[in-house]
Amino acid sequence: MENTQQEDQEVQPEGTKQNLLEQVLDPKTPVFLLSAQNLMTLMGLSPTSPTAGEWRRDGRGPAFIKIGKFIRYRSDVVRQFLIDSTMQKSGASDE
Repeated sequence: MENTQQEDQEVQPEGTKQNLLEQVLDPKTPVFLLSAQNLMTLMGLSPTSPTAGEWRRDGRGPAFIKIGKFIRYRSDVVRQFLIDSTMQKSGASDE
């Protein structure tokens, strides 16, 4: 009997910021998990930046998954976070 089900393909995020950004923003890309370092690279910050941890602590960043001691971000959640964070203009108090 032939296996007619297509096996799920694991999508690995590319290391460069541009490739990672293209993968996250493309709604046709299957959902994959990003590490905090991948997220920081995507945002143009140092991969060792404490920003992701601060966002988690303060509830300001994209929703995350905790698997044991590991933190991961779903690519579709990061995509929506970026869309929701897009602004038309800056207020006087924004820096």
